[in-house]
Amino acid sequence: MEQHRRRNTIAYIQQRRLAQPVESSDDLDAHGAARSLLVPICTLAGVSCHSSLKTRLRRHAARLCCRKSSDDGADSPVQHFARKLARNRWLHVPRCGVEVDLLTAVQSELPILESEMVPGETPGNDRNVRQDRIYTLQTDPSQSRHDLPGLLRLSSELEAFVRLIARETQMSSGEGVKLQGRFEPVLACYDQGGRYLPHIDCDGIDGRVLTAIYYLNSGWDASLGGELRLHGADSGQFVDILPIADSLVLLRSDKVVHEV
Repeated sequence: MEQHRRRNTIAYIQQRRLAQPVESSDDLDAHGAARSLLVPICTLAGVSCHSSLKTRLRRHAARLCCRKSSDDGADSPVQHFARKLARNRWLHVPRCGVEVDLLTAVQSELPILESEMVPGETPGNDRNVRQDRIYTLQTDPSQSRHDLPGLLRLSSELEAFVRLIARETQMSSGEGVKLQGRFEPVLACYDQGGRYLPHIDCDGIDGRVLTAIYYLNSGWDASLGGELRLHGADSGQFVDILPIADSLVLLRSDKVVHEV
């Protein structure tokens, strides 16, 4: 699965061809990778978001899937997402609906970081295993850059939205996700032919439990490759997700084997 163009993402990814795809769910596309923003979240220090942002994100979540009447006992959008994450250990949101002005600002900032991206690390730094380039975004106000306001705002809003979903999983059937901290977000880019072989994000030491991947690739289609492949519990089962702009993938960092 070659990637024929550069890809930008915020999260982790990988790939490999197996025999039998898992049946797609109604919140699933089919293939994925490019530029993305990663927000790996762990169990270290607590992070909170302002109540007004929470309110805005809940309203935003309502636009991600059809809202049903609140008096018929139907799930809210956040409950819908949380139930799927708890049950499947991963979740795909095909379109988040991030403001166009914000995405335009982010796209204008990406070239600034091109020369500062470095090869992603693996044990032994084997470039046959992982072939992306990354930039770690410093979000601490005392260390953050003033020339990346779009990326910083996007990262903050995505993290707050992910936390709403994670919190809701604790009230869903399946595996709840308890978040008590986070790592700095990472911008990842796979150039043509790049890949990341099957892996789990958490090495058992750093405490990561959830990875959020937000894609920034406009005009992407299946012919360009770059799929994020999520492997099922049974051998030979997988789901491929395309790295389409404004889509989001959540996956259990400590449980889901995946590749680009």
